Amino acid sequence: KKLRSENETLSNSNQKVKNTYNKTNTELKQAENEYKQLNNTIKNHNTNLAKAEKAVNNEKASLNSLERTITKTQSQMNA
Repeated sequence: KKLRSENETLSNSNQKVKNTYNKTNTELKQAENEYKQLNNTIKNHNTNLAKAEKAVNNEKASLNSLERTITKTQSQMNA
């Protein structure tokens, strides 16, 4: 009986260790994925920044062109 009880205790303890290991392993994999994503974001920062600046500059150019067209049209209407 004593051996059976000790075996059951060890078995329960072993199961807890397995569960903890699995949980830790899952968390580690999630942390690894987050690290990879963050690392990619850092690596691509300059490229993404350049693309964003180009898009902003294109938008500014479009707005300036529109503004010139509006001014020209207003001048023609007032003439």
